[in-house]
Amino acid sequence: MFEDAIIESKEGIYLNIEVVPNSKNTGIAWDPWRKRVKLKLKAKPQNGKANEEIINLFGNLCQTKISSGIHSREKTLFMPSDKKIVISFLESLI
Repeated sequence: MFEDAIIESKEGIYLNIEVVPNSKNTGIAWDPWRKRVKLKLKAKPQNGKANEEIINLFGNLCQTKISSGIHSREKTLFMPSDKKIVISFLESLI
């Protein structure tokens, strides 16, 4: 399921996510219609707090950067990592 949200490149992978800020709990789900990982965040979408929470969440896995959608709910993250490692990490968060 998460494979559809990942684009592989020579440098690493790109992960397509949809952010749901100001949620009661932090968590993830799969959106089959948009083929994106839905990321629920406690942080509000103000002053970059939600983006900071994304970086902190994935920072434990590898050095993550927001490659597109910095001001949007639909974002693409870049991770210099292997696809299998990222999928395993996402599955551990469910």
